[in-house]
Amino acid sequence: MGDSDAWRGVEGPGGLSFLGHLADVDVFDVVCRMRNVGFFGTEPVGVYTVILVSGGGFLHRIHREESFVDTMSAVVVRPGDQLTVAHPAGFDDRSTVLQYAEEPYLDLAPGARQVSDDLFLRHRALVAACRRGLDPVELAERVDLLVHALAAPERSARRDGRTMRFGTRQVHRRMVDRTVEALGDGGYRRGLDELATIAGASRHHLSRVFQAVTGMTVTAYRNRLRVRAVLADIQQGAPNLRELAHAYGFADQAHLIRVVRGQFGRTPGEIRRLLHADAMAEARE
Repeated sequence: MGDSDAWRGVEGPGGLSFLGHLADVDVFDVVCRMRNVGFFGTEPVGVYTVILVSGGGFLHRIHREESFVDTMSAVVVRPGDQLTVAHPAGFDDRSTVLQYAEEPYLDLAPGARQVSDDLFLRHRALVAACRRGLDPVELAERVDLLVHALAAPERSARRDGRTMRFGTRQVHRRMVDRTVEALGDGGYRRGLDELATIAGASRHHLSRVFQAVTGMTVTAYRNRLRVRAVLADIQQGAPNLRELAHAYGFADQAHLIRVVRGQFGRTPGEIRRLLHADAMAEARE
């Protein structure tokens, strides 16, 4: 293997590039431009798959569980699972996809899970390192660290949410999904009142449900989304922080730098160097 011939996923409009190969796992960069409103993907998934969203987002359904996933999310799919996806927000999405020849040594339950800031940096560092070129030992180490972090215990808020009746949980999940779709579609500039209207709830109810489902406030979630979008642009070579601050709704460049430092403990410049240098030791701190 070594090219797109190794791909074992759904075909569709977009782009596919091969990032790396090990005996037990292939790593792909997948861009999807399927701007449909309905679900597609009718065949059960044939391989154990981990999807880490790099940009944009999509609605996914595994069996009866449905949720919108974005750069705050990852999706685990086991062989035989019926995975269908839809793109109601109408924008492209990009993901790093790990396809395993057999189930990895860590027991990962199927479905969506939240991606921590540390895991986000590991993901971006893996992609950058793959594009530079990796020997098999380093590739295996980076993939294993990534999957190990993904298998960490989920937030107690999500565990508590599973005790709800299925119907109530789905209603709350869909309310959060509509909010997250609207955040991305509006360039992260929509206010809470507008988001509540889109979600079909009062502002107070949306705030309470959103925090119960995601473990964070709408404001905190929005900040994490737009910071991750900024860092993705920086990794792609965008040099002007002032323009990025304006594009993603920050007050100014200084505000952007403060939010990035508060979230990651590093400035945008430091993260740029982390993602473009051989910095595994620093990433583990």
